[in-house]
Amino acid sequence: EIASIIIGELATLAGKKDARQIAAQLSLGLQENVTIGLHEKLEELVKVLKENGDLSSEETDSARFQIISDKGKNEVSKFLRQFGHLTCSWDIMQPTWGEDRDEFFAFLNHRVKVTSGMRAGVTKFESNESSFLNSLEANPFAVDLAKKLISILRKFVKIDDEHHFHTARVIPPTRSLVRKLGRFLAQKALIEKADDIFWLTDQEVRDLLADEAKKPQIRLVEARKISFQNAISEGPPDENFERKSCENSNIMAGLGVSGGVGRGFVRPVSNFQDLSKIQKGDVMVTTSPDPFFAIVYPQITALVAETGALLSHGAVLAREYNLPAVFGVTKACERLIPGTLVEVNGDTGFVCVIEKKFPQ
Repeated sequence: EIASIIIGELATLAGKKDARQIAAQLSLGLQENVTIGLHEKLEELVKVLKENGDLSSEETDSARFQIISDKGKNEVSKFLRQFGHLTCSWDIMQPTWGEDRDEFFAFLNHRVKVTSGMRAGVTKFESNESSFLNSLEANPFAVDLAKKLISILRKFVKIDDEHHFHTARVIPPTRSLVRKLGRFLAQKALIEKADDIFWLTDQEVRDLLADEAKKPQIRLVEARKISFQNAISEGPPDENFERKSCENSNIMAGLGVSGGVGRGFVRPVSNFQDLSKIQKGDVMVTTSPDPFFAIVYPQITALVAETGALLSHGAVLAREYNLPAVFGVTKACERLIPGTLVEVNGDTGFVCVIEKKFPQ
């Protein structure tokens, strides 16, 4: 983050008009990107299943995984041995791909298409780096500093990607152990259901285990579920960055994190199941740009999110896919009704409503 800030300052001193975007442009074309590697493996899996006839049916029932060919099951199992620890959320309440194979296969079977072509970012990075360094050539010290900062920035983005991927490996065993404790507490009537344990703090669980005579926490769990839903309704806090002003009520301002312009119909996405609703040409609107959602980036024309920054995982992947994206759009999920036609400008940070869709 510090490296990206200094790069921005150097760009400003060099008179670059797009100084705020320079760090983003210099994080393109990452070699051995773990998340993109996942997408390529998923592409291979979809290709094999299609060739084998396992994805040719219109049936989208999640139970279909049980009736596909043995070869298809083996291919899915092979994929999940490597990636089954992943999920579309850092919320430990959500089951992983490996836990819910039926739902994972339903996702594959719902005409999700993953395509290659994201590696164009390598060429763009080389061009962006050359242009940036040339703008500093009058100051040799600045050129040397910029080279070091670019190296740090690219190493950080790569490590951050690997960190997300490998840290997720602790989720399945942790979920298993916590749910085991939940079943025990539910049997003792201290909570209503095993998964209710996820609504308690570590200390509250320890207290219940230490003294089973303690008062049941059923009401506390219900109260927290209500508070959680209220927090979701309110949305995340406003992102703290300077937006371009705009008096037009049909235009929303955010932070352009991936350049270009994309137009399409609004499709809200908040979880794994919503990805199956994505249609080619949609504009994805979400609260947080989870890197898992990037699986459907080849299908959409633009991305809008309420949170995120230039170096957010979702922003890095949007640039690799050459996908226009604007983050930090206040209450985007509430203001952009599904089906609304919008234009997203990742260069200016503006999201323009072309044709309004009113709630039914």
